[in-house]
Amino acid sequence: MDLSDYSAIILQIDYFFGGLSYQGNTERAFIEYTTDDGDTWNQLYELSDNSEAWQQKITFDLSALAGQDSVQLAFRYNDNGG
Repeated sequence: MDLSDYSAIILQIDYFFGGLSYQGNTERAFIEYTTDDGDTWNQLYELSDNSEAWQQKITFDLSALAGQDSVQLAFRYNDNGG
């Protein structure tokens, strides 16, 4: 995304994530971003277990990324071998 013309950026998502375990392996999920075409990824947030609720809404202030001309967001899931 080209965010060079913005001064304030908000990301809001609704998610459901169980954070479950299988055979001793616990799943994990992350929101990450890069500003260098994917050479390095920075963790914005690790999704927490919300298995007791149907969904959760979270909001992030991404204004620190304002002015960047090449921003990518990623939602990464890892089952840790489960």
